[in-house]
Amino acid sequence: VLPFDTYLKLELRDVKGSELYFYGKLWKNVEERSGGLELYQAYFKLPTGVGSLKVGRQLISEGFKIFLSDAVRLERNTGKIKYIFYAGKVSYGKRETEGSVFGLKFFIPNGYLLLQRLTKTEGSSLTFGETLKIGDTSYFGKFTLGLSPTKVKEVELRYEHSFLRKAVFTLSGEYFDYSSPLFRTFSQGRQLAFNQSFTYLLNDNLEIFEEFSFGSIKRNGRETSHLLRLGFSKSNWFERGVRVEGAFV
Repeated sequence: VLPFDTYLKLELRDVKGSELYFYGKLWKNVEERSGGLELYQAYFKLPTGVGSLKVGRQLISEGFKIFLSDAVRLERNTGKIKYIFYAGKVSYGKRETEGSVFGLKFFIPNGYLLLQRLTKTEGSSLTFGETLKIGDTSYFGKFTLGLSPTKVKEVELRYEHSFLRKAVFTLSGEYFDYSSPLFRTFSQGRQLAFNQSFTYLLNDNLEIFEEFSFGSIKRNGRETSHLLRLGFSKSNWFERGVRVEGAFV
């Protein structure tokens, strides 16, 4: 028995855009006292002229957070209209199915509108996202409203400003409600988070960064957390497109 988790990731593509992707846990660690395959993602992606079709177990991240689904996802962009449709069963590896998911996402100038339904858990929700860019400054806002019952599920606001193409300052705030059994793998409860970051490019290969985050989650009581990260990262390109990256935090 291997003393650590063992994973396999496989990705095959051709020049026309077809893609075969696999990612899973081949063996669990000794402490879990169980082994065998646990499948996270396995899908086939096929180009369709003005879009693509993806079939299989995949991450759905169009709407309210991210989850795995055995689904069909169709993306179309005719030039005049762009939309994404997906439908399938929500699933977590070997865990039992958490119901079905249906989603339709329309792209509008500088933003999008998404209608999504999660049976057995969240019900229907409507999400609106918009990005506004003025010079070197960009603003982003996202609002998710639960429709059954009517309830605010998520609000996100983000501000970003770049200086002389070398420095970037970002500030964001987010409220989201994870009080659903669908998100049991994450922290449960209503959460409020603030994030701030600053990066500066010293040269083509060396960057320094600073990040600060604060979070507050309300469950039976209230818990808070904060994290400060300082460091630098270095990357180099070599012949034939090989890139080596490293970071110190």
